[in-house]
Amino acid sequence: MLIVITIVYTLLWLYLLVKPKHYKATNIPSVITADIDTKKKKKSSLNDHKLILGPGYACYELLQLERRASQLLHHLHTHLLQLNRQQWSFDQTVHAFTTVIGQALLTLMISFWIAVLSEEQAVIIIGTLIAIIIMVRLFQESKNKVKQRKQAILLELPLMLTRLTLLVGAGETVQQAFMKSIVGKENSTSPLHIEWKNTVHELRNGASFSQSIEKLNRNCAVQQIAVFTTILLLNYRRGGEQFVTAVQDISLSLWETRKNMARVRGEEASAKLIFPLVGVLLLLMILIVTPAILFMQFM
Repeated sequence: MLIVITIVYTLLWLYLLVKPKHYKATNIPSVITADIDTKKKKKSSLNDHKLILGPGYACYELLQLERRASQLLHHLHTHLLQLNRQQWSFDQTVHAFTTVIGQALLTLMISFWIAVLSEEQAVIIIGTLIAIIIMVRLFQESKNKVKQRKQAILLELPLMLTRLTLLVGAGETVQQAFMKSIVGKENSTSPLHIEWKNTVHELRNGASFSQSIEKLNRNCAVQQIAVFTTILLLNYRRGGEQFVTAVQDISLSLWETRKNMARVRGEEASAKLIFPLVGVLLLLMILIVTPAILFMQFM
């Protein structure tokens, strides 16, 4: 019975492999970030292999997942758009989604044949679990990365606002202060510093201040950044005490948020240390008790 199911599934997989005629196996940026290194480029080209992308795309079309799973795709596209800035398109989200579908289908087929050859049906259960993990991992990982990115922006934002208000208070215009606030942070990997640096680069190339700031708001996609950019656009021509007071008001709440986030991170770090400490304690107990038990046996 198992061999029949395996053959049927293999024929179905082969059908899906040869069915798609117009999928695009292009090099798509990394699912998690657009800044990819050589290893990730190799991984991307592997994911574009027809054995993975072909069945995945065919399954996507046959099941009409763009219509039936539109809500799921929308959430995934929103997360990937935030991680990869505005260059990310919906076609790239579909590519990432069909890739994990293809990986899951290939994993299932391999597990079926291993189960047939080894006569161990438990392999199918393990393969099914791995396929589910592959599917869920894309959504969970992108969600976690968005959360981490937002936290990184909120941690750095009060520091940048403090620098900005100090420069405006020293007599700089708002635009000049905004451009000078990033000095010394050019090589930082913080998402806020990267977006701020890109905005400054656009301003130096002659871009409109209002359009560049609005683009900064869209790329960061954080509520506190939206409040800051609104204040910035309303007051950047006037500057002075009104601007400094308005920025300081939101800066105070951001400092409180930063303190709370630091406390939560400390609690999470201490919680992660519990398991290694328990393991060390058990090891010490074994090292101490074992000689005593052996000694008692030889008495």
